[in-house]
Amino acid sequence: MERKKICFFGAASPKVKEEYVQQTEQLGRLLGEKFDLVFGGGSTGLMGAIAQGFRESSAHITGVVPKFITEYEEIYSDCDQLIHVDSMHERKKIMEEQADLFVVGPGGVGTLDELFEVLTDKSLNRYTKNVILFNVDSFFDEIIRFINKNLNSEIINRERFNGFYICNSIQEIRNILCFIE
Repeated sequence: MERKKICFFGAASPKVKEEYVQQTEQLGRLLGEKFDLVFGGGSTGLMGAIAQGFRESSAHITGVVPKFITEYEEIYSDCDQLIHVDSMHERKKIMEEQADLFVVGPGGVGTLDELFEVLTDKSLNRYTKNVILFNVDSFFDEIIRFINKNLNSEIINRERFNGFYICNSIQEIRNILCFIE
């Protein structure tokens, strides 16, 4: 039986807090016990940390890398499969198609773009894949307030937001995974 794939979105910046890196690597080890990884292919920041955690669990790792990205970041050299694409749009499309579940860690505008694209697709009923927001050190609190404000005012359809989970710890993610598997 083929293992399910988790798509991870998170910062590639090497300047991300060390606490985030450590927690993300630990999360990768936990997730790698049951899942394979599809991600943006970076070797630094949280992308590198999640890949390293999955690698330590001997999970299969797929990196999806736009050809131009090597000008900005290093590619994780220990991917089992590396898919080269022409654009960020194509990268997201492939990762979304391959993923069975999304986990989003701290990150910048690219991570927010990825988060809101999968939430948009969920709200439009394009798929029912679960999305877990890993709110390390309250990183996403302002985004969570924004989403809740929209849910409470009914701008966002609450029914279509089923399967969106906010987790503040690895233990909460473990509990959610037991619930949704």
